[in-house]
Amino acid sequence: MAMMFEPDLFKVLMPPAPPATTQAFWVAVPVTITAPGIPAQEPAIIKMDPILKRAWIEALRFGGYEQCRGALRMGPRTFCAIGLLQHIVANMASAVQLIGKDYTNTAIRMNDSGMSFLEIASWAERTL
Repeated sequence: MAMMFEPDLFKVLMPPAPPATTQAFWVAVPVTITAPGIPAQEPAIIKMDPILKRAWIEALRFGGYEQCRGALRMGPRTFCAIGLLQHIVANMASAVQLIGKDYTNTAIRMNDSGMSFLEIASWAERTL
């Protein structure tokens, strides 16, 4: 009997490469992912470029931006954490292309649940 897979499962296991305009912002890192009933796969996982990571962390900590919740941007210097990341790269890439879907969703939840830019910067420094 053939196994049926949900299309979204493959998006998580094998994310598409970002467009050529954003290749400077990501690095493919092979990892092994296993799940019950699914053979081990070695997909490309998005890892944040260290220069972009440093720029985002410094903007979160020292950029003088105001933080908003529930929207990417609410004014010329008012952003959520993910909105600020996209602002840094001049909207040439989405956050999902830059740090992956799971990390983007985590950063959104952290921002919208009340964590400060300083707390999000510390998380990004440790995690990405």
